[in-house]
Amino acid sequence: CPCRTAGGEEAQSCGWRGRVCELPGHLGESCAYERVACPNAVAGCKESMLRKDAALHASETCEYRNSICSHCRNPFEARALPEHETSCPEAGLECPNAGCGVMVTRRSMGEHRGGCGREKVECPCPGCEERMARAEVGKHVETS
Repeated sequence: CPCRTAGGEEAQSCGWRGRVCELPGHLGESCAYERVACPNAVAGCKESMLRKDAALHASETCEYRNSICSHCRNPFEARALPEHETSCPEAGLECPNAGCGVMVTRRSMGEHRGGCGREKVECPCPGCEERMARAEVGKHVETS
């Protein structure tokens, strides 16, 4: 087989032996040392590698491989996943209000904060400009 890796003493060959008329079939289908395009080339990967390394590249390191978001379980290209995860509506976030600590999804954060007792709100009394935790409004109104 004419396919060999470079590298002097490290050079490797598949060791195939056969009839010359069988060589095209070997090269086109099974030679581990033939350079091939990434299986994800249709998605845009331009890498080439030895056939023996293609499956590992396509499933583990190719930036065009399918990866699943751990929050919403939707598929994304690996290269797009980090950006998606910064805005995924199903990602868990801790309420930013001091002392609350509740974990909710990004999608539910607005609803949670709309009723969170630790959310800072303005006093509903006309002329009062104080801000306090929502849970303290009743007490504040009673004492004002």
